This record gives sequence, structure tokens and C-alpha cells, in this order.
Amino acid sequence: MPSHTSSSSYTSKNSNRDSGGKSQNRHRLHVRLEEQNNHYRRHYRPFTIPSSFYNIVHVHRFTSIDTISTLISHFESCYRYSIDTESDRFTNELSLIQVHSIPQHLPSFIVLFELNHLPSSNTLLFEKINLLFRFLFRLGNAIFSWGSMNTELQSVIRMNLFT
Repeated sequence: MPSHTSSSSYTSKNSNRDSGGKSQNRHRLHVRLEEQNNHYRRHYRPFTIPSSFYNIVHVHRFTSIDTISTLISHFESCYRYSIDTESDRFTNELSLIQVHSIPQHLPSFIVLFELNHLPSSNTLLFEKINLLFRFLFRLGNAIFSWGSMNTELQSVIRMNLFT
């Protein structure tokens, strides 16, 4: 029994040394990465995309018909998009659909569909939003997504947003 106890304390001391060594290694890595970042800041300009290349539009119940009409005109002539979704952090339900149009000619649109704040389904605005989604998902479009679109958009299908 006693040898087991001393072995255990020996192991404990070694693990403390190892954790101290790991901590030092993490610190060295952090310092090295910080130096590398400072080098990049001194020698390279930050990557930026001029705001004239894109427009950000939030779509919700207060979006104007004129804004939606502008998006419809743009979506009619665009055939490539990227799409991503975000869920509510408390309920884990889908709350935002982000669509980035990739047109032949700039500007592009980044459209943020705020699902919890859409208009009632019996309004003209909802019908126009529905038309946007029909243009987005029409046959022949190239859509890039961050995962399975079917899985991510399943709950929105029940909202009749795509019909």
C-alpha cells in the first residue's frame, strides 16, 4: 500500500511539472504569435472591401416595398449566391438567414432575413419576400452554403416562406 501512495504523489508532482511546462509552452506560443501579428501589421495593409461594392439590407416587417422591389430586380438578374443561417442562442431555433448575392457586376447585396420579425403571411410585403426566395432557389442558380441547406432550412419550410 505505501508504495502505491508514494507512487501516486510522485505522479502528482510530475503532472504539476508537466502542467507548468504546458503553461510555459502556451505562453511562448502566444508571444510568438503576437510578434508575428505585429510583423504583419507593420508590413501589410489590412484587407478591406470598399463599401461601394456591396449593400447590406435587413428584411423584416418594417422593410419598405421599394427596398424589396430593388432586391427583386437584383435577384432576377443574379444566379450565384452564398447562404448561411444563424440560430437564436437561447432557443436554438433558426432566426436569421444571410444571403450574399454574387452578381456579374457590382454592387452585391448582403440580405439579412430576420425570421422572428417578418410580416404576417397575408401581407403584400410577405408575398414580395416570398418572391425573393423563389428567385433565390430557382433552378439553375449556384448556391454556396456552410453545410446542408436542407437541414438548416427545414424549420423555415414550415413557415411557408419558400412557397
